[in-house]
Amino acid sequence: MLTTPHLHNWRTELSEECQQALADCLTYKTLRKGDFLHSIGEEALVCYQVEQGKVKIGNHNKDGREIIHGMMHQGDCFGELTMVLGNRRNTYALAHTDAEVNLLHQKHYIDLSYRYPELSLALNKFFSARLQYLSNNYEAALLETLYERLGNTILRQVISGGLTDENGKLYLPDISQEMLGQMVGATRQGIGRELKKMEKIGLVHIHYGKIYINDIEYFTKLFGL
Repeated sequence: MLTTPHLHNWRTELSEECQQALADCLTYKTLRKGDFLHSIGEEALVCYQVEQGKVKIGNHNKDGREIIHGMMHQGDCFGELTMVLGNRRNTYALAHTDAEVNLLHQKHYIDLSYRYPELSLALNKFFSARLQYLSNNYEAALLETLYERLGNTILRQVISGGLTDENGKLYLPDISQEMLGQMVGATRQGIGRELKKMEKIGLVHIHYGKIYINDIEYFTKLFGL
């Protein structure tokens, strides 16, 4: 499966010694689907990593419209920036499925960063990758068509959490057309029209609400990150 270096999990490149020291500091939390992990405005004293399940990161505009920043899958890390800055959360985190996450407290992060300088380097790479990702998204919002933005978003979601069925077909699970619209700033109807265009030329097909990618190599060539 395709991967985007440093974008989702900053812990993988740590030495075994550092990873073990980090693991010794972790606590764990189990969530049922629909449970809030944290809410907007909460003090950010911990960062997270998904152990299993999926966690949705989002916000609302002044009119109450939901904006989805991302879907966190197994192994994905999040919440570090506000924890390091000591700010309050500007997004919410909600269990999209039953899920389990691990928590790293700010005080343990500070202690570990002094003991293991490699941790700060790994986190710097992580932040840099996220900044580049956000910059690319901002540029796309200004310059790309909805069709292109949707293709890019589908590709990112497939990279993060695509699955294969019993026939080896790659598909995007648990992401509705409404959610895709919330990710790219479009209505569900607009997303439906663009998906029909993709279906017409054989890029995707939709079966029981799941979006199947017919040729991931060609899809990546068209919408590559």
